[in-house]
This record gives sequence, structure tokens and C-alpha cells, in this order.
Amino acid sequence: MPLGTIDVDIEPLDPESITRGNVNDGNEDGVTPLMRVALTTNDIKHVKSLLRKRANLDQQDKGGNTVLMWVVKSLFRLKNETRCEMKLSILDLLLNRGADVNLADNEGYTPMMIAAMGNDEKSFAKLVNKKAMVELTNQNGETALHLAIKYNASTTIINSLNSFYQKMNVRDNNGHSPFMIASFRRKLDLMRTYHDKGVDINEFDVKGWTALMYAVNCGDADVVNLLKELGADFNLADSHGKTALEIARILQNSTMALLLRKLGAFTNNIETNAWMDKLQKELNLYDFDDKAATFDAHTSESTGIDFELLESEQPVGHNPEVEAETSSSISSQRSTYLLHWASIKLHDMLETFRRIVSPIFSL
Repeated sequence: MPLGTIDVDIEPLDPESITRGNVNDGNEDGVTPLMRVALTTNDIKHVKSLLRKRANLDQQDKGGNTVLMWVVKSLFRLKNETRCEMKLSILDLLLNRGADVNLADNEGYTPMMIAAMGNDEKSFAKLVNKKAMVELTNQNGETALHLAIKYNASTTIINSLNSFYQKMNVRDNNGHSPFMIASFRRKLDLMRTYHDKGVDINEFDVKGWTALMYAVNCGDADVVNLLKELGADFNLADSHGKTALEIARILQNSTMALLLRKLGAFTNNIETNAWMDKLQKELNLYDFDDKAATFDAHTSESTGIDFELLESEQPVGHNPEVEAETSSSISSQRSTYLLHWASIKLHDMLETFRRIVSPIFSL
């Protein structure tokens, strides 16, 4: 949901008290009588009454919301099926009277984006039928497809949006394509779909990270294994020259490091190689390829690997003969990667909170 919200006066408004002279007058937030009535009533005749008085369908409040936007926002908060159907009839009325389906709010969110974020298949389908534009972007460069994946919309909504794109490499302002967001959300089947459509699975975002690097940062073995299956390059370096294996070492994630090595990752970084050598010796992995043949980062039954040691909170030691980073340097780098991950999660949580917490509590 857009960060800006407007406190809507949800007290019932008698449409008969509104005249043609004041039908488009907004309150201090620019909310018009039509917006108020559309939000607070389930009786379509009240909305029709204001439309007969020439209420402006596309007038925007100070947040850029139109009456269409407010109705779409209200729909996915309603739990009562009867009330949902009544509200959908109001949506149909607005659409049939020519409400602009592509008019965005101040942050660039369109009704289609809101429907996708709210996983509202019915209003989404109605907007598609009215030729709502799927390629529009909000201020973050996100399309309805980005948002549908990000907010775990249904397969129906995502597949509908997929069908409109010839190329699936459209990126938001962070450089994230639908494929990358699918990897963040662990949507493995969707990742396969985009791979089959020819997306670049090794693409870098604006921070110089690939989908693999994010998966390593989050310790997600399923995504890492799938990326290997799809042919991802495990030895690319980020904008700071760090490979996925080096990120695992900085995070002291022994399990992930061993998985990466098993899947073909290597590095010329002296510190990382020294750490890996010591780790393998401590685990008696002298013949690493053979010992790790059945390695799975999600199980403790892998051949020849002591997972209690692998998952120990104690950091693996470093070879004193190798020019090593200081513990403070390692801690600093580890914190950087963790903060990088945490900032993304925090932003998503905040945006979800603002989406769910609405001024329309009585609906």
C-alpha cells in the first residue's frame, strides 16, 4: 500500500443532503461526498444519486486517491461475502460510468496494483476487462506484476499479468526483476517459469547483487539448489568483488559454504580458501567431492558431515599463515550483509503494515 494514508470521515453521509453545487466539494483531505458514500454504503442507489448530481468520478483527494481507488482498497478488507458483492456492484457501476482505471495516486499506485497487492481476484479481473494498463509503474519503479509477486498474490493474478509481457526482465528502481522477487519469496515454480521464458538469472541489481547472493545471504538452500539447476553462475562477484562463497564465509555460514563448494563455487580469495580448507579438515572432508555427494543443507543425515559442528555458533578459525581479516573487520562485513537483508525485510513489513492498517476500520 502507498505510504500515504488519509483519514476518511466514515460517518454515514446522507446523499440527499448533497446538491449539485457541493457534490464535488472535498473535506480538508480532499475526500469528496462520492468517496465517502462509496466507502460507507452497500446500497448502490446512493452512489447513483450522487452521479446523477454530476459527481466527478476522477476527482482525487490530497493523496491522489479517486473513488475507484478507495472502493478497490475497501474490497479486500471486507470479510462478509454479501457485503463484498454489494461493493463489487458499486465497482461495476463506477467502471461502467467511465472511471479512469489508470489514474494513479501520488505514489504512483493504480487500482490494478492495489487489487494485485490485496490478492483481490474479482476486482482485478474487472480492471483487466476494462483494459487497465499493466506496464505502469509506481514511484519505486514497480509494476503490478512486481507487487503481485512481492505480496504473494494468487497464481491466477500472477499468470494473468505474466501473459501481458513478452519479456520478463522489467526492473524496479532497485534493479529487481520479477525473477529476482520470485527468488526472494521462494516461489520456485515461478522461477522456473521465468527461466523458461528466457530471463537472465545472473542479472545484478543496483547494489550489484544476484538472486544467488541474496539466497546465500538468507541461507536458503532450496533457492540455491534451484539456481544451480537452472544454470546460474556461482562465481560472479558483486560490486565489492565478493562472490557468493565469500558472502557465506563473511556470514560464517559453514552449511551454505559447503553447499556452494559442492555445487561448483570457487574463489581466489585467500581468506575464504583458508577458511574452507580448515573447515573441510575439521570435518574430515579430505575427498570433498566424494564425501559431500549426498550433501543437503536442510538435513542432518548427509553422508560424512557433522551438522552439530557445521551449525555451531562458534566461528571457524583462520589459518595464521594466511593474511587474514581482523575479527572486527569480519564482524563489520557480516553486519553489513545482515543489515542489507534486514533493511529489505523491514521495508516490506512496514509497507505491508501500512497496506493492512486502514482508516476504514468500520468496513
